[in-house]
Amino acid sequence: MNFAVLLASGKGKRMHNNLPKQFMLVYEKPLLYYSIKQFESNDKIDEIIIVTAKKFFTKIYQIVEQYNFHKVHMLVIGGKTRQESSYHALVALKDYARARDNIIIHDCARPLITQDMINITLMNLQKHPAVSLCHKISNTIASRLYNTIDNYLPRNKLVALETPQAFRFGLILKAHQFAVKNKIMNVSDDSQLIKLIGKKVHLIFSDQPNLKVTYASDLALLPNLLNGGNE
Repeated sequence: MNFAVLLASGKGKRMHNNLPKQFMLVYEKPLLYYSIKQFESNDKIDEIIIVTAKKFFTKIYQIVEQYNFHKVHMLVIGGKTRQESSYHALVALKDYARARDNIIIHDCARPLITQDMINITLMNLQKHPAVSLCHKISNTIASRLYNTIDNYLPRNKLVALETPQAFRFGLILKAHQFAVKNKIMNVSDDSQLIKLIGKKVHLIFSDQPNLKVTYASDLALLPNLLNGGNE
């Protein structure tokens, strides 16, 4: 089976808004609608699990009902960190998913996900047990020392990791359990945990826009990218 885990538990502090960004409206639809819609529409996805704060369960149920999202089979309480939220979803699936089932994890702060992104991620997962979408780096990249440039980094060796990322269920669960056991608490994405247990993550290079909404100014960019809200 192919399970989609959609992370919608962030507080969006950098948005400077009391409403978490996943519920902010773009074309009169909440931001997370666009991610749910793409997974709902994909015939390879069997079930959708949404991870969010308990206080937003009612709001999620209303969105699911309003837009007839039939594949949303489970809501899971988010954690204090992104890592913990992913782990909560895996634990919720532990007695249901098999080791060889596929888990595709996506941040709902990336509303530009497409069917092509989902399909190519699942296709690569047939050959590799852990995969991540990514973009090549075009900017000059430097590390910093306080407010000055420290070192320039070779961009030909760098990529910007994105979601969706996908894994065999048994492998990603093992990686999260390893992190919990060793008190590794706050990695920024699931692929890092795969590397920590000595396994490889296969990269899928994409040239499609995949903006992660982080700041209020990012919302202003979306109307030009979302095809009138019909994505």
